[in-house]
Amino acid sequence: MTPAPAGPATRWDVVWLAIGGGLIAAFQMGKVPPALPVLRDSFGLSMVDGGWLASLLNLTAASLGIVFGLAADRIGPRRTIVLALFAMAAGGAAGGLGGDAAWLFAGRMVESLGFVALIVAAPALIAQATRPADRNLAVGFWSSYLPAGFSIMLLAAPPLLGAVGWHGLWLVNAVLALGYGLVFLWATAPRRYPAGAVRAAPREFAAVLRVLRLPAPWLLGLSFTLYSLQWFAIMAWLPTLLIERQGMASETAAVLTALVVMVNILGNLAGTWALRRGVPGWKLIAFSAVASLAGGLVIYASPAPDMVKIAATILYSILVGVTPAAALTGAVRHAPGDVAAASGIVMQAAQCGSLFGPPVLALLVGDGGAWADATILFVVASALGLVLALVLRRLEPVRA
Repeated sequence: MTPAPAGPATRWDVVWLAIGGGLIAAFQMGKVPPALPVLRDSFGLSMVDGGWLASLLNLTAASLGIVFGLAADRIGPRRTIVLALFAMAAGGAAGGLGGDAAWLFAGRMVESLGFVALIVAAPALIAQATRPADRNLAVGFWSSYLPAGFSIMLLAAPPLLGAVGWHGLWLVNAVLALGYGLVFLWATAPRRYPAGAVRAAPREFAAVLRVLRLPAPWLLGLSFTLYSLQWFAIMAWLPTLLIERQGMASETAAVLTALVVMVNILGNLAGTWALRRGVPGWKLIAFSAVASLAGGLVIYASPAPDMVKIAATILYSILVGVTPAAALTGAVRHAPGDVAAASGIVMQAAQCGSLFGPPVLALLVGDGGAWADATILFVVASALGLVLALVLRRLEPVRA
């Protein structure tokens, strides 16, 4: 039985349980950046190897997100979330207890299966548990799961690394996922929900095909790809940059990185406000591209003092945060007949950027730490973002 509100009341307990699952998933992403220096020393990993380790969670989402969404529709979002949490627990335990890099990467792949299953199932569960008047608010709360969970783990990881090492950090996260899975299983037991709960209708393949023919979702998805390519590359390697180039302690670097991640929420909210005020999405995407170019040049190539570069990184994260709002809202606006399929395209595109961002930046910088070479990524991606914005301008639908 799938949880759903019996009548007009929204089941906020279910909403918060789903968001809690999202935080657990984001923990698995946030634990890697602070641990990368230790992991590279332990296993002799190159920067490129470390970049792939940081982005493996995005691999499954980038390739099988829609497939996992269809599966969640079939077996139900509640069961999917439980299985996802248990998968993340198993993957974390395998990586933490394994003795070599092969176990670490294998465990990370299992974690990625749980990660993508949860992030596609949780919004479906939230939609079933809310009445229409509360749905946008509840989904809005859900949208903050990644920066919130990511930044919490960035803060928690350094003291855990100091106390129990990276093995302990992995095992702590595995226990959290297992424990939360058991709590979620108990708290959402079918006996706590009324009979005849409404089940969301499965996505139809014909509807997906119709959306696949529309150019706008793909262009919006590419815009999201370019945004996440740059943003996640910075977030994944920021602790390493602060430690190696600026000589910061790992705890200080983690706090600053957590701050940079958290303020991205301000950009999301600003983008939503601008769209409600009538600013077209393509302008927000163009603005984000210009801000990203300026930020990349200041952070990696300018002779500015370290404190100025830190401030620029914080400002960068705020300003470019308008892109997710523009892309996700645009998907709804351009494909009103099948929002799920259009949003699926945008989600998979975003995960592609997150997947390739850290290793691409690592490839440009190299093991020698030539951070100024990272600006190539921002110049190319920002130029492409401006081109996409101008194309989207021609496709912008007339507002009612």
